[in-house]
Amino acid sequence: MNNALSELHSWSKESNLALNPDKTKSMLFSTRQMFTRRNLSSFPLLLSVGGKDLERVKNTKLLGVHLNENILWDENVKNLASSCYTTLASLRKIKHFTPYKLRKHLAESLILSRLDYCDIVMFPLPQHLLKRLQRIQFAAASFVTGRYLAWLPVRERRHWHLLKTAHKALYSHNWPQTLRLEKVKHTHCNSTVNLVVPRVSNTFQDTAARIFNTLPSGTKSCVDSKSFSKQAFTFLKSRLSKFASVLIPNALYYNY
Repeated sequence: MNNALSELHSWSKESNLALNPDKTKSMLFSTRQMFTRRNLSSFPLLLSVGGKDLERVKNTKLLGVHLNENILWDENVKNLASSCYTTLASLRKIKHFTPYKLRKHLAESLILSRLDYCDIVMFPLPQHLLKRLQRIQFAAASFVTGRYLAWLPVRERRHWHLLKTAHKALYSHNWPQTLRLEKVKHTHCNSTVNLVVPRVSNTFQDTAARIFNTLPSGTKSCVDSKSFSKQAFTFLKSRLSKFASVLIPNALYYNY
């Protein structure tokens, strides 16, 4: 790891880019159980840049996402909720002076966009965090319509975004090889596309394969990204509509 950091430091110096060791931090990611079993909290990383040891941190913020060494997303959801509710409090002050279309546009651009940002990085989320995000979406819908209506729910939206990313992993030549998805090799004349579900759970390959395999065969075989996106969205919407009367009565879906 230090050799890679040394090469990065040399490259940045040759390219007239500043790599500040004082602002560069190190973090060891693992589960809470592994930290306790292996005593990783006291494990020395011994990483350095430019002759200076890097400070080890337990939490940090990267591109607006709060990262935790135990891969927990409670702090990130907490900050996301605080930011969204603060924005909604400001929007409610102009609610009675704005038409429906403008309120809908504001809610989608200022609230839903934040809920969607990096959602596949935080995948899967525990049920209690998903419910917290869903309450934010309900609050945004309440601002728009004055009633607790919903767009495609948070869980289904996350599935949709993950499916679109899985499609890129299958058909995009620019996708990293380390995150490629493996297709099931059929021995008989079966043209249905299915993905191999790896043994390691809660990874991109695992969750993407499980959700992708639930799609209709025609959707899974679709190569065009736009057509796949529309078909996947329609499937998720139709799957939800079977339970809409129980989960979200009078659901208002967003047209993509």
